[in-house]
Amino acid sequence: MSELIEESLGRVRLVTLNRPKQLNAFTGEQYERLADCFKRWRADDSVSVVVITGAGRAFSSGDDLSLQENPDSIAHATKAFDALLEELLVFDKPLLAAVNGLAIGFGATFLLHCDVVLGSTEARLRYPFSEMGIPPEAGSSVLLPGLVGPQRAAELLFAADWIDAERALKLGLLARVLPAEELVEEAMSLATHFSERSLEGLRLAKRLLLHDRRDAVFAAHRRETRALP
Repeated sequence: MSELIEESLGRVRLVTLNRPKQLNAFTGEQYERLADCFKRWRADDSVSVVVITGAGRAFSSGDDLSLQENPDSIAHATKAFDALLEELLVFDKPLLAAVNGLAIGFGATFLLHCDVVLGSTEARLRYPFSEMGIPPEAGSSVLLPGLVGPQRAAELLFAADWIDAERALKLGLLARVLPAEELVEEAMSLATHFSERSLEGLRLAKRLLLHDRRDAVFAAHRRETRALP
């Protein structure tokens, strides 16, 4: 069974993270594969929009904690994580997320790189970094306050508490909240609507949205990496 399921529906790619027993936690190989996918989708003019969701009860629980048992796995995952972040910051097409359940760690910070995030009523987000004694990641130290404001970002990062779908909607972390059975269908409907527009027009808009964010996120990611214990 593939751990990353890709479906082509017109000009939309629907991608499902498919390690439900591991709550769709990322390994180095998955970071690497997803980075390669973003590179391929960016170069493929038959792809206008990408939608990411998860299988089972989680969107993603972030890093696979079993990586910590092997230094080589950690090194590989770190390199692959950096490559994925670079691809996210140059991906010049609309990226949507359909958050079907738990989004923890990178499962939550990944969403900050998406253009539109829809969540089910079962969605629950958490930034657990302060509890783990590590810095925020993936440029979230600049993206999160930019999205929700500095005081709310500080609260979310300091407390590391769960954020239910209703609060995530109020904070702007989710654009819409939908019943679980309607989530992917609605995300695909919105993505299809976007895909009917000019690809060059979509790219121009996305590149402008990325313009200032890219340098700020790279700089934040470097600071976050240096702050690791």
